[in-house]
Amino acid sequence: MFGQFPLFSATGLAFALVIGLLIFFVKLYRHRMMFRKLPGPPHSFWFGHMPVLSKLRRETLPKDSHGQIWMDALRKKYNLGKVFYLDSWPLDRPIMVVLDPEIANIITTKKNLPKDPDLMRLIGPVLGPESLVVQHGQRWKSLRMMFNPGFSPTHLMTLAPMIVDTTVIFYNVLRAHAEKGDIFLMDEAAVNYTIDIIGKVAMNVEFNAQTTDNEVVGVFRTLLKWLPKPKRISPFNELHPKRIYILWKNVRYTNKYLGDLLESRFLSKNDRSSRSEERTVIDLALNSYLEMNPSAKESKTLDPRFKISAIDQLKSFLFAGHDTSGTMIAYAFHLLAKNPEARARMCKELDEVLDPDMALSAKEIKENPHILNNLPYTTAVLKETLRLYPPASSMRTGSAKGDFVTDPETHAVYPTYGFRVWPVSHGMGRDPDLFPDPSSFRPERFLLDSPFAPRHKDAWRPFEKGPRNCIGQELAMLEGRIAMALTARYFGFKTAYPKVSEEERRKGAPLEVDGEQCYQILAGVAKPKAGMPCRVWKVKQR
Repeated sequence: MFGQFPLFSATGLAFALVIGLLIFFVKLYRHRMMFRKLPGPPHSFWFGHMPVLSKLRRETLPKDSHGQIWMDALRKKYNLGKVFYLDSWPLDRPIMVVLDPEIANIITTKKNLPKDPDLMRLIGPVLGPESLVVQHGQRWKSLRMMFNPGFSPTHLMTLAPMIVDTTVIFYNVLRAHAEKGDIFLMDEAAVNYTIDIIGKVAMNVEFNAQTTDNEVVGVFRTLLKWLPKPKRISPFNELHPKRIYILWKNVRYTNKYLGDLLESRFLSKNDRSSRSEERTVIDLALNSYLEMNPSAKESKTLDPRFKISAIDQLKSFLFAGHDTSGTMIAYAFHLLAKNPEARARMCKELDEVLDPDMALSAKEIKENPHILNNLPYTTAVLKETLRLYPPASSMRTGSAKGDFVTDPETHAVYPTYGFRVWPVSHGMGRDPDLFPDPSSFRPERFLLDSPFAPRHKDAWRPFEKGPRNCIGQELAMLEGRIAMALTARYFGFKTAYPKVSEEERRKGAPLEVDGEQCYQILAGVAKPKAGMPCRVWKVKQR
């Protein structure tokens, strides 16, 4: 029969087109009919949920706002439940949105669904295939065990003096801006601060990003800048020759830099007068490697597989270890400025536990880092900041082994297979059923006997829960407490975004989220719009 239509004839091409269209419409019908049975916003047979998302962008949210904000806005606009589905096929894979901590626990802990494979497509070119972020199964477990010691709370306390010294530089950077009275980007200043810390914690390397332009840091930022954006994923976007060249060139440079560093540290393992460097993540990992491979002590070079894996982990720590912490600190400054009573209470606690003088306070922390454990309200400020502005979340993918999840309360059954599965911590953090008065900044909700306390023990999840929670969460909180103690209580702060004119408001294109111009956008992680331009000034003469 098919022989009657030569392949490249007009009739043959027309026949192939008809068959292709028939297959497409059959798939379309089956896919769209599936969504008729699933909870979600209004659904179109021809376009799925794309009309709903387009309307949200035109009427409610800025088009560059982070996707996690869109999920919460959809729930509120259409009075959706704790689980709903979004259909943008054939442009993208459908998503199961989870805004319930109990179901999120099933996904991340009980079933521990695998990470979304699109992560490899998005950040794999930079972090590498061996990264903890994209690895799974037994390989992930062995890598996590190898690098866990470098991020244990006990170990991190030994690094507090180094973090204090770096924070003093951050204080001086802010003081210089205060003296000049200029506008600067708070997110950039905070990220420079945290990348200096992670450089020392992970590798004992002085990046000096706060005071100089470091070539390695510049290369890494270029890599992050050229990562594909999820909303813009397409073959043309990902395969653009300029993108391919820039990623190749900078990944090659980064891999060589980190590889040379690893080899140098490995060779010095048995010939070292000082043991101080063994406290860094890279040295603890090398120690584990040598314990598991005693014969490697006689070698002059690292095992190639370990070397590739270690390079990928170091890139992951640099990526995740500076952006998330820096963004948390920037938003903490902003929220404290908007809530002077909370700021006064935090400063009172800090002044009671630590000397009011910055230099003496820094000395106290260096001599006794455990004094930071006596700052419950300051810690609550950071937790409340992360509730309102979580910098990251965990996208999973449905699998045949975890093809359904069941709501423990309602016994409703939700399919996961074939979907991206997204527990959205931003949405849970703003849910009034989980956090009373969710729009207000109330650090006291994380103290004992607060009427605003979370109504579910796992509702707060900016670092996610389960075995794949963030390896660097203890470091982030330690950095945050020291930053609040040595910088936030000494400076006033105010964002300096251009004022939105009435004419711009009348045009209808949203420029704010909940009245805020410093809403979160996607730039590697969820970061403040335009880097959070601001001014600071000294509030105490110390």
